[in-house]
Amino acid sequence: MASKKIKLPYLKPGMKIADDVYNSEVQLILPKGTVLTEKAINRLSMYSISAVSIILENNVALPKEAFEQEPVRSSVPMTHSEKIQSSEAFIKYNEAFSEAKDSLHHSLNDIADRNAQVDVDKMFETTAEILEHADSSYQVFDMLHNMRHFDDSTYAHSLNVSIICNIMGKWLNLTEEDTKILTVAGLMHDIGKLLIPSEIITKPGKLTSKEYTIIKQHPMRGFELLSKQHLDPRISYSALCHHEKCDGTGYPLGLPAQKIPPFAKIVCIVDIYEAMTADRVYRKGICPFEVIRQFEAEGYQKYDTKYILTFLKGIAQTYMHETVLLSNGEQGEIVMINDSALSKPMLHTKDRFIDLSKEPELKIQQIL
Repeated sequence: MASKKIKLPYLKPGMKIADDVYNSEVQLILPKGTVLTEKAINRLSMYSISAVSIILENNVALPKEAFEQEPVRSSVPMTHSEKIQSSEAFIKYNEAFSEAKDSLHHSLNDIADRNAQVDVDKMFETTAEILEHADSSYQVFDMLHNMRHFDDSTYAHSLNVSIICNIMGKWLNLTEEDTKILTVAGLMHDIGKLLIPSEIITKPGKLTSKEYTIIKQHPMRGFELLSKQHLDPRISYSALCHHEKCDGTGYPLGLPAQKIPPFAKIVCIVDIYEAMTADRVYRKGICPFEVIRQFEAEGYQKYDTKYILTFLKGIAQTYMHETVLLSNGEQGEIVMINDSALSKPMLHTKDRFIDLSKEPELKIQQIL
């Protein structure tokens, strides 16, 4: 039977849904084949669903205004980002991420509020189950880049850091056990924030000096919490030292490079990258190549060279062959990474090749 998109006010109990219905966060609201009830229609309204595809019975007569017009198909090819967001893999990844975030929410709060025992294997599985829905590190970054606007909570941030730490472990050729510990260290690094007043953590804007002093307590609070448990010390020390910098300018201890634990150095880099590229309530996420440029501009003094170079090279490679927007309005495909200038790859535009390392006035503004 034919199906048509019917606007919410014209839906009636007994109608059957023709396709899965998702909300703006790509969470399943009602599955295909659901027979509508008043409760189901109210659920659609609650999630601001304006119209759904309905299987039309022969005896159903609806006014013309009940039908949502099909969008006019554009002759412009879909961008890489649009292709990712419309893929089945993205939907499944997003569902797995949402489930994992809810699970992490409960687990971390149990640890913070009731000093529940940390189950490292279970924590690792939280991240591993998401990664099962991506075939490679390249696809993982595709997923991360295209779902960042959905959530900026501590739990979503911690999951993203954990996922990238897992990939970083593989780029560094760590053992399976070490990669597991690094993955969990990424997942647990911000647990101290759960012991900071939520109105400070979720404040949509610049913190006052007093609020910033309070939030800077979270590494020590997290360490005090985790060090009471029987954990690999690399997990608790990553919580303590993930804001330390190799030039001694970090906090809470201002440690020099030789005293910062290796895993904390890695978590620090991943934490900064994730925070800068993710959308926040008060600002849009920064383009990954702009973040790479900022790391390069700092001369790497703040980070362990072994880790920062491996990380930035890996990140740059994940965006090979993607279409980007330049600061002059041109679009082009990334065709080669410049190892000596990772933020300035070579592009192929509509009618020319551009080596951004030789065009200092041009920069990548957005990945399309």
